[in-house]
Amino acid sequence: MKGVCAVLLVFVGMVSGLPNCSNVVDNICHGCDPGYYKLWKFCYNHCPTGWENNDSTMHCDEVVTGEKILFDLKFKDITDYSATAVDSFSTPDGSAFRASQNNPIPTQERGFYFESTSSLVCDEPYTYLYDHKLILFVRPKSGGMFLEAKDDSQTHLSVEFDGTDWHYRVKTLRTSDSAYLDKEATLTQDLGSWDKIRLGGAPEIENGFKFLSKRNHEPEIAVTVEDHWLMSRADISTLKWYIGGGFTGFVYRIYFVNGLNEVDEPYSTLSTCEFNYYVDDDGSCKECSLCSDDWPWCYKDNDCIICDEQVVSSCSNCNSVTQEPDCFLCDYKCSNCDEFNWICKSGSCVSGSVLVGGVCLNACPTGFASCPGTSTTAVLEEDFTRFPKDFTNFYSGSDSSTSHPFQTGDTSDVLPVKNRGVYFTSARYMTSTNSFEFYHDFSIAFWVKVSTSGKILAESTFLEISDSGMTLTLENITPTTTSASVLVSATPNWVFLAFVCEFTSSYQTKLTTYKDNTQDSTASTADYIFRHSTGNSIQIGGHDSSGFIYRIKIWQTAKTDFSSEYEFCGSSNCSNDFWDCDYNQYEDDSGNCVACDGTCSQGCVRGTDCVLCGLVNCIECDGFADNQCTQCAGSLPLANDCKCPSGKYDKSGVCENCDPMCNGCSSSGHISGSCNNCVNKGDPLVECCASGEDYVSGTGCVAACSTNQYRDAGGNCQSCDDSCDGCTARGNSNCQFCNTADNFEDDGSGYCVCNSGHYKNGSVCSPCHDSCKECLGSATHCTACNSSLVLDSTINQCISFAIQRQGSYYISAGFTSLFTQVASPRFEWSLLSISNNQSEFDEETFWKNQLVEEALYIVAYSLPALSELEFEVKATSGSSEGRERIPVRVLPSSPSIVLDRVNGYIGVEQTLEIDATDSYDPDSLPLEFQWTCLNNQEDCTYLISNTTSPLCRVEPFKMQATKSYIFTLTLYKSLTGSSVTESVTITALGVEVPQVKFSKQNIYNNIANPQKTVRITAIYEGDHQVSWAVKEGLSIDFDSPLNSPTLAIKQGSLSSEDQYFLSLQIESFTYGIEFSVNKPPQLGEFSVIPREGTELSTTFEFRASNWIDPENHIPLTYSFGVNSTLGLTHLNTKNFSSYFYSELPYLGNQVEAYLEVYDYYETKSTTTLPIKVLEAENPDKEALKSKLREGFVLETPKYLNLFILSTLNRSNFTQTDFRFCVDSIDNYLDSLPYTDTQIAKTSFQMLKFVSRAQLNSTEVTNLLHETTQKLITKLDPSTITDEVLEEFTELAQNTLEGEESIDKLQAAQESITKMNTKVLSVMGQNEEKRIVKKGLEVLMTTKNKQDLDNSNFTFTGGYLELPSDFSSYLSGSQYGVSIAQIPFKQENTSSVLSIDFVKDSQAIPLQTSNSTLVIPVAEPAPNQVLQCEYLNSSNIWDTFGCSLKAQTQSQAVCECNHFSVFRAEFSTRKFYASFLVDSDNVGTLSFTEELSSDLSKKQFELSVQNIDFDYKLNKVNSTHYEIKFSFEQIVPEDQPVELLFKELLYSKNQSVLGEVKYDSKLSEYKPDIFGWVSVFSLVMLGLNIASSIARMNPSSIWTFLNTIILLSYIPLSSIPISERVSEFLSGFELEIIPIPNIFEYTLDYDYENPHPKALEFGIDTKLFLINTGEILTIFSANLLLIPFAWLLSKCKYKKIHKFFSKLLKNYQYGFFLRFWIQGYLDFCIAAGNDVLFPPESELVPILSYLLSILVVILAFASPFLVALFAKRNSETIKSSKESSKFYRKWGSLFYEFDYQESEESHYFYVMFLSIRLCYSFNLVVFTGFPLLQCMVNIVMMFCSVAFMGLIRPDEEKILQVTNFLTEVGVALVFVEVSYFIDGDSDYYYIAETCIIYTTIASIGMQSLGPLLLSFMSLVKWIKKPRHSKKQNKGNSVVHDSSTIINPTENSGENFENRKN
Repeated sequence: MKGVCAVLLVFVGMVSGLPNCSNVVDNICHGCDPGYYKLWKFCYNHCPTGWENNDSTMHCDEVVTGEKILFDLKFKDITDYSATAVDSFSTPDGSAFRASQNNPIPTQERGFYFESTSSLVCDEPYTYLYDHKLILFVRPKSGGMFLEAKDDSQTHLSVEFDGTDWHYRVKTLRTSDSAYLDKEATLTQDLGSWDKIRLGGAPEIENGFKFLSKRNHEPEIAVTVEDHWLMSRADISTLKWYIGGGFTGFVYRIYFVNGLNEVDEPYSTLSTCEFNYYVDDDGSCKECSLCSDDWPWCYKDNDCIICDEQVVSSCSNCNSVTQEPDCFLCDYKCSNCDEFNWICKSGSCVSGSVLVGGVCLNACPTGFASCPGTSTTAVLEEDFTRFPKDFTNFYSGSDSSTSHPFQTGDTSDVLPVKNRGVYFTSARYMTSTNSFEFYHDFSIAFWVKVSTSGKILAESTFLEISDSGMTLTLENITPTTTSASVLVSATPNWVFLAFVCEFTSSYQTKLTTYKDNTQDSTASTADYIFRHSTGNSIQIGGHDSSGFIYRIKIWQTAKTDFSSEYEFCGSSNCSNDFWDCDYNQYEDDSGNCVACDGTCSQGCVRGTDCVLCGLVNCIECDGFADNQCTQCAGSLPLANDCKCPSGKYDKSGVCENCDPMCNGCSSSGHISGSCNNCVNKGDPLVECCASGEDYVSGTGCVAACSTNQYRDAGGNCQSCDDSCDGCTARGNSNCQFCNTADNFEDDGSGYCVCNSGHYKNGSVCSPCHDSCKECLGSATHCTACNSSLVLDSTINQCISFAIQRQGSYYISAGFTSLFTQVASPRFEWSLLSISNNQSEFDEETFWKNQLVEEALYIVAYSLPALSELEFEVKATSGSSEGRERIPVRVLPSSPSIVLDRVNGYIGVEQTLEIDATDSYDPDSLPLEFQWTCLNNQEDCTYLISNTTSPLCRVEPFKMQATKSYIFTLTLYKSLTGSSVTESVTITALGVEVPQVKFSKQNIYNNIANPQKTVRITAIYEGDHQVSWAVKEGLSIDFDSPLNSPTLAIKQGSLSSEDQYFLSLQIESFTYGIEFSVNKPPQLGEFSVIPREGTELSTTFEFRASNWIDPENHIPLTYSFGVNSTLGLTHLNTKNFSSYFYSELPYLGNQVEAYLEVYDYYETKSTTTLPIKVLEAENPDKEALKSKLREGFVLETPKYLNLFILSTLNRSNFTQTDFRFCVDSIDNYLDSLPYTDTQIAKTSFQMLKFVSRAQLNSTEVTNLLHETTQKLITKLDPSTITDEVLEEFTELAQNTLEGEESIDKLQAAQESITKMNTKVLSVMGQNEEKRIVKKGLEVLMTTKNKQDLDNSNFTFTGGYLELPSDFSSYLSGSQYGVSIAQIPFKQENTSSVLSIDFVKDSQAIPLQTSNSTLVIPVAEPAPNQVLQCEYLNSSNIWDTFGCSLKAQTQSQAVCECNHFSVFRAEFSTRKFYASFLVDSDNVGTLSFTEELSSDLSKKQFELSVQNIDFDYKLNKVNSTHYEIKFSFEQIVPEDQPVELLFKELLYSKNQSVLGEVKYDSKLSEYKPDIFGWVSVFSLVMLGLNIASSIARMNPSSIWTFLNTIILLSYIPLSSIPISERVSEFLSGFELEIIPIPNIFEYTLDYDYENPHPKALEFGIDTKLFLINTGEILTIFSANLLLIPFAWLLSKCKYKKIHKFFSKLLKNYQYGFFLRFWIQGYLDFCIAAGNDVLFPPESELVPILSYLLSILVVILAFASPFLVALFAKRNSETIKSSKESSKFYRKWGSLFYEFDYQESEESHYFYVMFLSIRLCYSFNLVVFTGFPLLQCMVNIVMMFCSVAFMGLIRPDEEKILQVTNFLTEVGVALVFVEVSYFIDGDSDYYYIAETCIIYTTIASIGMQSLGPLLLSFMSLVKWIKKPRHSKKQNKGNSVVHDSSTIINPTENSGENFENRKN
């Protein structure tokens, strides 16, 4: 509303925003002003270094990937300066710095020394970014300016040292007004010390940045600067950089980079010598005493030159300052050279050197006929295809007499291998016979297959070739090493490699590499030359690598074509002809690699013998080919390829004649198998005797033996075994049939044995005892028991179930015969009796532990010790019922002694304590302790303080030095009388000894479980070096280093046959630990009946018998399953049952049944038996599901695996099946009270088989993930063996297979992290585990915090390297590291890397300095870029905190400052978009690159849920589009807009649109149903303005504005008007022109308005100046016109002078009066609102408050002052209308009224001001009193109506009528508004309609009067007679703009004319 005055009063506005930004949305710049370039959120006048100006897009384009270095001055490496000055020099990074004034001084090992007058200048305009880093390696001597960046006008960046602190100053842009100001940060450094200083800046907040500073490894200092941006505004054309010019000290390196990269130097080891000293060879500082005062500096040995002749090639060979400064140094082997120091002139080589190719060499290169000369043919060529039998040397080519230059002949020889050349290792190598002199141009090519990474070939120390490249030693003044590399990691593939060394025409050495005949894209060059210092042998192998090498060639020239070498074998790729087998394998006819016999130490070429010759029976040869045989075995003929001629056979190398009855033979005789065919019968051969005859050697054909007989070796007939019914030889394994009549049967493996329940009793099988299921030797010697009984192996009898109290078991109802008595039974268990119990039995808790009905769970320690119990199980099904009794006996357990000491030492002055407090009895029975002591067989028990205490204590000085004491503890168990003992040997010494205690894992009673990881941890005080050792003769593999306090023994590396002794040495003291190894169960048998059956129909019986535990660690438990190409498949959970019944799925032809037998400590034995399962046609999978559903929970492994495997084989496994299986596994896990190793393995196997279905859906992934997580949660970490880990790893791998997705990856990664966390919780310090399965590699290790610094973790194809300060980010002392390399091929990714750090059994988030990750990468496609990414919390690949630092053909080198899931992805080059919607619901779609074609609405789709809308798409510029929404319904707040692109979008750079960032929530929108009100008001205003101009009288404008201002404030009252009325009245708040509020830019107006209604109305602050700022802005703008008008009033042009002179006169009073009148209501309300709430203490509110008081006083005084003035001047007003002086001052109060008919008209403004004062007071003060406000308003308005009706102040009659009716209408509006106080809401609409129409009628009526008058004036003007210009010349009426402000300024005549 306040903006309407701008129509009449001229003003100037200003809009502020982001500096140089033309398009700002939400304080983010989306476009820059002309001449500025956009980068991130800022606009730059010139793009920072690393980016370039793109004048087409006006963006900064990145041109430097990685580090964006402004300059990197390594002063230690600066070259090209003369001997005694640095007027010019070259920097290693090519920076354009030069000497400015006095030059800095190069020093030895201290960089440059700067004096206060030394400085360098750079003319290159390097520009810095908002985030940058400056790193200095300095040693200051005194303060001064160090570095400046400045242009012609100002300094933009400076670094100054004041002697104590570094001051880092930069120019910043203040965001509020774009002022360019200085900000600084400080950092302390001591004088004289070398330090690393880091200074820089980084964006921190939306409207600010951070100063970052750091000294050495101290904590980083961050200072946040708000409301400023760190931006460069330098004049790029004049910008220069200066170093020095005040600072004094040494500078080793200056590194300035855009970004936050890091570099380092060994600053702490730099020399501390002063500038006029040099560093001697011993490191000491020596003074330059011989140098002159003019040049008091030297390099070394008092030579007054400033460069090292042996380092800097361009340094002068001068020894004092008096010699010529431009002399140069030739090659030290050359006395006279050209300008390039390497090119020696003819005859100038020193003695002993030869000149070849312009270079002095030590000797003429090998292969050169003479020197100088050339060599183009190969000087070495060998394909390793010929060799002698004794391997003394290799033959070359086809001439076997030519000795090869590689000489071998000892046990270190390489091994010749067929089709693979030779095999070399670190221990097997060959060395050339002759020395090689290499030329500086040479080439090496060979085929290689690397098995172990490392060095392959080497020539002394000058040439090395490894699988990562070639390294050469290159010479300048001193030798310097450079290298060329081609990546050939350890791989099973053959590769062709070639390396070329070339001295180029530009006098550089160029190293080029070829891989598979393809040149590497880059070549390595160096400003040095390869000069072979002396000839040496070439050695292949004998280094750290192993593999095969085939055909090597060396030339003394730089070759560029290796095609003939690559294709020499006749194919396009020779690798196709190689064998891919290991050296101890050969390739069979099918192309498979088969292992050689174990006796073949040097490999083989076939499986029948170890001879390397190609021919069978050839024993000596020159090579592998058949024609290379030189000697056959025995007397076999060489001419016949070592074979016997026809009619003879080979008998041990001698050809013997065949039997006369045979036509050809393979052995002697003529029986079947000897003859090829018989002479008299021909084929087919049965035997060469008549029917009913047998052939007997030496006798011929004789009568056959009778039934149940066989013929022995002498030809005699012998009786068969009693178990046989017919046989072929002696024994029960050669029976043709078993003797079933005497109870013999086939055991399934070809042996006839007694059938079940019988034993061999002489020649027959007799039945076992009733209690025995199986027996041996006698009826009562049981080896297996009938149901409900268990075998007591100590007496070989069947007894009730015997258990150990500390174990958990379940007893299945399957032991009983109930399954045969009752079909599909349900079970119920009960306890019948308990006896001999030594403690109370908590029966209630026992039954609560029961989870399933088919088994009785016995949880550890739930049964009383030594008790005997009898349980009963009842089976019911319908009316059928059966019962069985099951006796259970709790066996006594041996007590366990746990000592915290081992064999070791004690000082005689120390107290000895051996603590056995942790010893325990599993049966919880009382224990008695008894300690004894022996010293050299003499009793010393008296030394012990208390011999019956768990603590054995010996006081100081009781033991004698150098003597050994054996302390023995005997632990007695009451009630049983059993006891155990353990001894510790302690040697006393005369010195203090570290006291060490030990904890052990998986060692019980000094017995270790070899099938688990055994850990022994030494616990001691202080920081000691430790070292473990194993007794000589014993072999153990460890998972931890031997210098770690925790020793982890690798699972499976202990032998049960050995007794182990480990020693731990701390300092000089040794402590010993001795233990034995638990033996697994043994002596048992395993059978499966039948051995062959049909899939899912044949029931197989698995049976274990005769198993015992040699150490009586009972009870034994059994687990059964099958083994196939899919791996082990468990069919049951291990239990007491030694037999098991199951159908089996079809698993292929190679299937084995397997049995696992466990003792109490879970040490197991495993055996297998081959079986055959035939494939069925169509198994009924629903029937299988029914069995699984209706069967017992404990049978889940069996039925689930049957279902999964049989279904997966037929590829009809559905998602419903998957859900069913996972639910079954879930129920199975819920039913188990404990999870041991076998259960964990079984459960993971089931999940693994389910996961093989590869059903690609989110539901499948989630179900599998949830169940996997549940299983991991249930695991006890101590039960997780390597077998469990391997099963889990296969499960995780299966999870990823099929259609890969982020969900699958996340599920696998979370499971791996959770599992690894479990494992790490029990691992010892520095212990490491690595599991690799099907491409998934998992590494786990534990480290001390400090050991993690700089640590390196390798995995296949890459590694992780932690930073040197990693431990500074850690809080704990020990951490676990979990690294998983997960194969993941999605989106052109090779694999991902999951990294977690574990502390206190929890994976913790870490953010550190950058770690290096080397990750394998996939092959890129065209137009793809490599980037390092991590998976963020939203499961989106993100690059935050990760960057690509380097890449090779197969690896990416990434740097990341946090740990997550990482990948290196070759992705299509992408550009990005953002879609923002502002508060006005206008969308902005911005692209980072220009589209290939303009965007159209067809290419994308917009949607808002449940909202209909339309929109327009407008192109703003090449990268920005505007979307304007049109809504016809209400839009709620924060309703999101969905944007979907229908097609791929491409940029002009051929990039593809990638991620679109959204901030697209709509603001609340309500349709403007009263939008016409504003239009109506504007039309009415326009008509009034037109009328005023026509009549030259603005009064109608003032009346109109006063009316709508009054109405617009109605919503400020507390009257509860409806929203419809409020919106209607708000339409009168006209805002024609946006008027700036000057006080919003100059005052802090963050003072919320405490007035609730005012705040709701939109008056946000209480400050008077802010709320009236727009009016005061207009007022100020008009005041600014006064000087302008005054200047024009002095114009000589008469009309201009007159016009502006009159205008100035009106500014005296009229302008100010009209301004006050029109703003009166606004001023009153604003001031009243401010005064109503006094401020507290702040300056701005106080000043505003005082001003408001003055305004309120003036407001109250105004009606009285106007009334007083009108009364005093009433006569003047009435009688002196023609007095221009009076009206010029006061006419604004009176000119529009009629004083002839109404003398009181001049009191109009008294009434006007009084009513508005009352109105404002009512609105502000009476808030919360709507009824009172309503009454005041009505009385106020009717007073106005009365005044207008009675006084009729207007001059024109028409205005009197229309203005009166307008006041009546406004009064009616206030009356109608009162209805909302207590009216019926049902009639609100009527009230609203009345208010709307009354208001419109009132405003229309007000505008009608002026329009009628204007029309009448127009008619009169038309009718008025016209006069000539001459007549009117002296009587013209002047109407100028001054009349608008004060129309009474004119003369009386003019006034009358205006009146008419």
